[in-house]
Amino acid sequence: MFIEETVFVVGAGASMELGLPSGPELASQISLDANFKWQQNRFIEGNKKLHDFAHLLSQQFSGDAVSTAHKLSKGLTLAASIDNFIATHLDDPFMVAIGKAAIVNRILLAEQNSYLYYRTNPNDWNTAQVKKSWLMPFFHKLVSGVKQSEISNIFRNVSIISFNYDRCIESFLCTAISRYFDCDILTSFSIVSGLKIVRPYGSIAPLARNDTVENALTYGAEPSVARLSHFYQNIKTFSEDDPDKDILHAAQNLVLKARKIVFLGLAFHAQNIPFYSVLDADKLGPRQLRGLSPKVFATAYSRSKADVEYIYGELNSCICNAYQTNSAEIYVENLKCEQLLRDYSKSI
Repeated sequence: MFIEETVFVVGAGASMELGLPSGPELASQISLDANFKWQQNRFIEGNKKLHDFAHLLSQQFSGDAVSTAHKLSKGLTLAASIDNFIATHLDDPFMVAIGKAAIVNRILLAEQNSYLYYRTNPNDWNTAQVKKSWLMPFFHKLVSGVKQSEISNIFRNVSIISFNYDRCIESFLCTAISRYFDCDILTSFSIVSGLKIVRPYGSIAPLARNDTVENALTYGAEPSVARLSHFYQNIKTFSEDDPDKDILHAAQNLVLKARKIVFLGLAFHAQNIPFYSVLDADKLGPRQLRGLSPKVFATAYSRSKADVEYIYGELNSCICNAYQTNSAEIYVENLKCEQLLRDYSKSI
């Protein structure tokens, strides 16, 4: 169990440890999906469900969304990410809709291909790979010292800010708690619903136990035109609007209350900094820990020494400003998420 208030700030690198794609990989996959090709009235290339969504969009709003998808396919070959490309074409509603539907389609497929996916039997997890992910040492810390009668309080001192669209965290925890504490899946879902997760950019859908739950999806649910049409509006890219004030303040409040902050798999994009950098903390209400900054741990895997120093400086500025102190205890390591949690298991 986490003894002190701890917030995990999670980015794409964390989900990559479960077999999900990086930002550039996602862009490449969507570029191929949107490259629709027909031959003698046969669909031979691209993603047919995305094509049918674009066709439906054209009918609903009197335009040519299929041609827009081709532009998306060509442009993405030069883009850093799908989010960056959508930011460039924010004035084109067809591009935004198709781009977001393509993200939902690809994230669902990525969940299907992840190490956490199983159809009916939880034992069909790719356990060997799951053990190599950050979720395993996170779970070990979570359940340490927790009796079966106390599992309803398992998330008492832990919360998460996730910049990812996928549901890896919820899916893992629902299955892991059920197996570890020998409780039914309904109970584990109820327990996981008590975990505070702030999602600045939304997620593709709330996690469902089965396909009968309305407005929710099972982990790795099969994409369909109806699902793409319904759920693409659940997510937003960083450039669409100013951050939702309620979500922004919820994330900042978690940071202010934390005694430990753990950054896992982030690229530290400038647009995400406001969610963990409290520029005007007094507006959020009184703080009891003024001057007592939290310990901060962060991954900077495969980054240069200069980038590690830059990330350290950014985090130091964020934390010192929020807590009105001159220095903070910060550890930025060139490590994967799982290794950071293992190496700092006593400190986190």
